[in-house]
Amino acid sequence: MSNVKRVTVAELVEIVKPITKSTFIGLCYTVDESFSKTRNGSKLLQKTVCLTATLNHDYQTKVQKLTDNNEFVANPLKGKTKVSNTVLLSDKTGEAMLYATVLKSAKRETTYFHEGIEISREDAVKRDMFAPSYFKPRTTKGRGTVATEDDFGLISPYFSNLNWVRVNGVEYQVTQ
Repeated sequence: MSNVKRVTVAELVEIVKPITKSTFIGLCYTVDESFSKTRNGSKLLQKTVCLTATLNHDYQTKVQKLTDNNEFVANPLKGKTKVSNTVLLSDKTGEAMLYATVLKSAKRETTYFHEGIEISREDAVKRDMFAPSYFKPRTTKGRGTVATEDDFGLISPYFSNLNWVRVNGVEYQVTQ
């Protein structure tokens, strides 16, 4: 890709923060797998997730439209403070987080790692690396009011965990 820029976390926050229109983005981030079992205080699995997402989809409005229920009121964010429609701050760490919506139809590729070595999801299941909560059915958005076929996800990865983000045709590679 010829339109690639290397940016710091702080620079990327400033690039994304003022975006106010519904905007499709591509992104790739690496984090601990939240549904992984823990051993000696560390998660057994990490993952790199590459996907397409949308900025500026208001959660409450989206649920209201999908359920035809204008009475639905979203619960307040827990542990996060909204800086803009695209940036949150962690109340615990003060770190900036990207805030985006992931549609069910979005392309998503997840690669798992154990001790830095790639491992298939199937092998991780066989080796009992996922917590029981990984296998429980999930409630759809809107506290279960959104139909399964219309469900969507919300993500808020730390900017410091982003490998790259593609916004408006420019790929921003995050340097640490």
